[in-house]
Amino acid sequence: MSATQVMEDWFEQVWNKGNTEHIDRHLSDNCNISGLGDSKINSVSEFRAFHANLFQGLSSFDCKVLRTVENGDDVAGYVSVSATHRKTGKVVEFHTSFIATVREGKIYNVQNTVNFFGRAHPD
Repeated sequence: MSATQVMEDWFEQVWNKGNTEHIDRHLSDNCNISGLGDSKINSVSEFRAFHANLFQGLSSFDCKVLRTVENGDDVAGYVSVSATHRKTGKVVEFHTSFIATVREGKIYNVQNTVNFFGRAHPD
């Protein structure tokens, strides 16, 4: 899989379908992920905790990778996200960008431009 294909599969499986098996399939044990909250995520278990926490507050994710640019192991992408806030039923929508390094089907580094926790609370 190309870096773009890995990231597209990541959003489809991990976010849209909530398939946590794909976390292990695509995320490196030595990952470095920033921009998803106050702290960096540096392990699969830390990402699993983040994912579970977010799914407690939101459901029905619809992430669409709108555009990507790939250069070797690196891929940058622009994604539209919508989800339903479980408590209020309101739809939360935002866009995010990422730059990721993918090697041999595993995501190693990701820099995100949106703090998901800051955007996940509807008015």
